Amino acid sequence: TKIRQGIHLDDPDSRKHTLAEAIHRYRREVAVDKTRGLHLKRWGDLLGARFLSAVTDVAVSDAVATLKAEHGFEPATVHTHLASLSAVFREARSW
Repeated sequence: TKIRQGIHLDDPDSRKHTLAEAIHRYRREVAVDKTRGLHLKRWGDLLGARFLSAVTDVAVSDAVATLKAEHGFEPATVHTHLASLSAVFREARSW
């Protein structure tokens, strides 16, 4: 899939900017409630140093495993965290 190949964002900027930068911009431009803000902080802690193109399905799966192991998250909680991450990528496509 495109995600496995690191080309889910076709823009060359996806290889220049990190997830932390995208999260920062998202939080600046989009109204983020307290819950989503916490989700984004966790994603930033786990994957923030990666370039957007390097946030692959394997990287996300590993991060989800970490969230489950360290925080004991149930599937519904994982789902809401994934929705928050997805929102950042959806917005980043328009930048």
